[in-house]
Amino acid sequence: MFFLICGLLFWNYFSMSLTNSMSTLIGNAALIQRVYFPRQLLVVASVGTNLITAAIGYGVLVIVLLAMGYFVIPWMIVFIVFLVLMTAFTTGLSLFLSAANVYFRDLEYVVTILLQLIFYSAPIVYPSSLIPVSIHLAGAVVPARFIYGLNPLAQF
Repeated sequence: MFFLICGLLFWNYFSMSLTNSMSTLIGNAALIQRVYFPRQLLVVASVGTNLITAAIGYGVLVIVLLAMGYFVIPWMIVFIVFLVLMTAFTTGLSLFLSAANVYFRDLEYVVTILLQLIFYSAPIVYPSSLIPVSIHLAGAVVPARFIYGLNPLAQF
């Protein structure tokens, strides 16, 4: 149960940061045209807002885990390092995708669909042992477990 909540909190932070930041440059076009400031601040602020929301969610989760008798204090350093690395990755990807979304407006919808595909291929809801070693698809043998292992979230 708590494994699922931890995974969903990280996933919600990542997906909401990407989807919210992609529309910030287009949504604030009037402000960008009138006032000179670094446009990256809009995207960073969007990721920062989602980071605060995720931090509140994880704070509540830690309090619940401590109240139920789980000792999670040693893992807090690992969590903070992972959250910093994930924030750096999310910010970089958000900057790239928000700039690309200015030129390719439909990219926002494509990314939303890709995020749903990645969510259902991530091992948050089901164990990786359910994935077969290979699948026979259209007469060819596809190494399913190898392809599944290419997902960066499959390691967790």
